[in-house]
Amino acid sequence: MIHEFLARHSGSKIAVLGSAPTLELYHEQEDLAIAVNGASQIDRRYDYFLTGHQTSHLKSWFRTREGITRIINSMSAVYDPQLYPDDEAREQLIKKYEESMPFLPSNPDLRFNKYFRELPQPAKPHGFFYYGDALKRELPGLISREQTQLYSGGTSASLAVQVAHIMGAGEIHVYGCAFDNDSPLPYKGGRYFYKPKEGERGHTDEYQRRFMDCIIGIIEQQGTPVFVHGPSRLEHPRRLEE
Repeated sequence: MIHEFLARHSGSKIAVLGSAPTLELYHEQEDLAIAVNGASQIDRRYDYFLTGHQTSHLKSWFRTREGITRIINSMSAVYDPQLYPDDEAREQLIKKYEESMPFLPSNPDLRFNKYFRELPQPAKPHGFFYYGDALKRELPGLISREQTQLYSGGTSASLAVQVAHIMGAGEIHVYGCAFDNDSPLPYKGGRYFYKPKEGERGHTDEYQRRFMDCIIGIIEQQGTPVFVHGPSRLEHPRRLEE
């Protein structure tokens, strides 16, 4: 559960690493870093890997290097052998989870159940998180150092910003979050610091940008400064144009 990371790094400078080309501005100057989704492909130091994608276990970037603490959404955690290394127990967990899914014969790879709440304790030092449901106007009363669920809407990077806040960050530094690839699907080319695999390109939209700005604003109101490195469509004022 995410509350196990509470105050783990109090006062630290924590970097959140997204996948946009501005990730190249990250030079390991913070105390620790959380890589999100495809940012796991970077050849620089990071300490945590977080993914909020519902079917992230099907992605090429789901595997990370040794020694990385993984924080996985509950829908993909059941498939993760690092969280659940006992093969038999993991297969039983997968069976239980998949039986809870809605039936989607047209696209079985996109089946998931965000309301599954029966995950056992994962192997240390790894963790998982459950999603909470909330309207954006409700977020000021929900985002805090002590929150026990994460709130989605602003890409997985917004989840990592919430985790950094829970961890007790003194400063949060955001890289690779330009929010400038809002072309409609099918999206061709992509704006990534690496070449994504076929079928793994994505896009960001205006709602996600506003949600991310909302999360950052709430965290700043609670006393934690958040810096966005490089060009970005985020309207957050603390921008560092390296």
